[in-house]
Formats: sequence, C-alpha cells, structure tokens
Amino acid sequence: MTEKSDLYENAVAERVNGILKSEWIYEECFESFQAPKERIDEIVIFCNSLRPHASCDWLTPFEAEHRTGKFKHHWSRKTVIRKSYVNLYQDNIFWTKMLIFNYQSL
Repeated sequence: MTEKSDLYENAVAERVNGILKSEWIYEECFESFQAPKERIDEIVIFCNSLRPHASCDWLTPFEAEHRTGKFKHHWSRKTVIRKSYVNLYQDNIFWTKMLIFNYQSL
C-alpha cells in the first residue's frame, strides 16, 4: 500500500487501517479467512464511491477524482523533516560518549 521509506504514506496506511478496524471490522465475526478480505473489499468500494469525505469538499473520493475544474484541498501539506534533526537525543548521547572516550584516551 505504501512506497518504501515514505513515512507520510505509512501514516496514511495506518490511518486507513485504524478506520477499518474501529468503524467496521472490530465487532464483526468471520467464519473463514476469505470472509474478512471480501468484507474489506466491500468497505473500500463503499468508502470510495458512496461515503462523502470532508477532505474532498464533501464529495466521495470517486466524485472528487473525476471532477473537472478547480478543486480545493482540505488537507494539510506535508511538512519537511530535516534528517539532521530527527534523533537529537540519540545523537547527543553518541557524541557525549565519543567525547568521554576521547578524553579518557588522552
């Protein structure tokens, strides 16, 4: 469902999985392994063709995809994460250990 190494697409996939579980699948019982797969297919068709979404200006995703003219997006843009600042805590521990090691080596 997602491209390799794209944390934003992974977030979308996790959101979709959460919606499937909390709104649809959580209280259902299935008698075979094929039954949930078929149910998920039904849910996806419903959500894409019949259920309006706020982020699509209250259109279904199918209608929004096939709409002509300008379309106002109601979702936020991706923010850019600078990889040099992703894990400051771990980086600080690493450099602190390196400084201590180098000091002890003197």
